[in-house]
Amino acid sequence: MAFAGANDGWAVGEGGVILGTHDGGVSWYVVQPSVTSLSLRGVVRRSPTRALAVGAQGSSLFTTAPVDSAQWNLASLGASNDLHALFMANDQTGYIVGSNGPGLVLKSVDGGSNWAPQVSNSAQQLNDVWFVDGLRGWAVGAAGRIMHTSKGGN
Repeated sequence: MAFAGANDGWAVGEGGVILGTHDGGVSWYVVQPSVTSLSLRGVVRRSPTRALAVGAQGSSLFTTAPVDSAQWNLASLGASNDLHALFMANDQTGYIVGSNGPGLVLKSVDGGSNWAPQVSNSAQQLNDVWFVDGLRGWAVGAAGRIMHTSKGGN
């Protein structure tokens, strides 16, 4: 689940379900038609009109903002990539974690338009990621794996 401000939020889940709210979660609506049937596991909302989501088989979703709404669009970051979470450290720099056999880390420096693999140094699947700024962050995963970077993954 991710919010931009106190009222506008998205939640994602199994079967590609995307839920939206404009009242702080008091009520929710289902985005129709469904964009994908693949499980979605992570979502981030940068603004009322800009959001990203990731999930199974490299599914990568992003919003565009036609008049008076947000439209979800589907892309792929590689069908062999199982994506679990994403975090935008700022408007340009973001990270996605998951697995592709070993742990997987992807980085974007253009607001999520393009993603490049990083060296994860993890044999375990990574489940979540969080940054305090564009350089300092942590990823956690299976078997108690905790990773830290102070150089933005470089």
